[in-house]
Amino acid sequence: MNLFELLGCALAGCGVVMLAIPMILKASRSGKLFSRTSDFHHDGQNTVSRMGGLALAIAFVVVEFYATVADRDTKEITPDRLVVFFGSLAMFGLGFWDDLKPLGAKKKLLGQILVATIVCCFGISIQNLKIPFTGQVIPLHAWGTLITILWLVAITNLINLVDGVDGLAGGISLMLMALLAYQCNSTVQFLAAGMAGALLGFLRFNFPPARIYLGDGGAYFLGFQIGIFSLVSSQKGSIVAALIAPMFVLGLPIVDIILALLRRGLRGLPLFRPDRRHLHHHLLAMGFSRRKVVLSIYGVTLVFMLMGFITFWSKGNWTPILLGIFALILMICAGGMRFSREWFSVGRIVGNSLAMRQDVQSALCLTRW
Repeated sequence: MNLFELLGCALAGCGVVMLAIPMILKASRSGKLFSRTSDFHHDGQNTVSRMGGLALAIAFVVVEFYATVADRDTKEITPDRLVVFFGSLAMFGLGFWDDLKPLGAKKKLLGQILVATIVCCFGISIQNLKIPFTGQVIPLHAWGTLITILWLVAITNLINLVDGVDGLAGGISLMLMALLAYQCNSTVQFLAAGMAGALLGFLRFNFPPARIYLGDGGAYFLGFQIGIFSLVSSQKGSIVAALIAPMFVLGLPIVDIILALLRRGLRGLPLFRPDRRHLHHHLLAMGFSRRKVVLSIYGVTLVFMLMGFITFWSKGNWTPILLGIFALILMICAGGMRFSREWFSVGRIVGNSLAMRQDVQSALCLTRW
């Protein structure tokens, strides 16, 4: 597709969302069928509609139809397009079901694994690993299927975990869709461009103070699309570059989640128990407004998005240099937010956390009782 056709897809996605969200908000206010109290880890305190993902799913269907009619190159329905289309809607349906009636973490995880496995069965998987520097291709065989499932499930949940402050997950997903619209092949390039436009329209209602949330449906939908688009785009270049480029954009959320899992594990808390000690919560505690928190994270993520562009452009050859720059930026950010002293006091933090484990386990037992 040429630039004008991609812009047409983006405008179509944006227009559909701008029309759909007011209707969803009106339905929420009239019957309150689409509202649920904010989750513990989310910064919002009011009851806000969680049906933002429904508008994005409608836009996704419209963009697929628009591209099929408008561009002769996309009129041929390839197997990959069908898998991407129905797989994305299946993952949205799983999250949307949870938005209407909570399913529980285990059922959601099993559903995600099932959708990812079906995608692998229809041929979208990591089959070979190409080393950027030597050009050597390593066949992965059965390991490729396992890595693909882990990749899709991990990215799906990562976007959901990022959705802790108004506008954060939507903005980061917008940057990722812009990157994927650049690096994807024609099979899904128009979908990435359309979703970028849809997210731009969605942020009109989701930027602090949010009037609508992504919900699990929207977060699963976007996360799965980011994961599967990057897999399909690997046909255009090195699989290493295709997977590492989005991970640069997700650099801050990945570091935040790793620290959260370590923090909870050392203290004996359930690993996936929500808390208010994420990066954005720390910035809020420092006196940042919600808008300033989101804009600050956007700024750092934009730098990482540029690194993602360079990674794909260089086919992964610049990855070691970019990883060094990535680590340096993280340390500068940590120093500016007074994290560095905590990070370097590893022994004291581990000792204090282990000392708390028995108290935490006792408190959890009393809570369950």
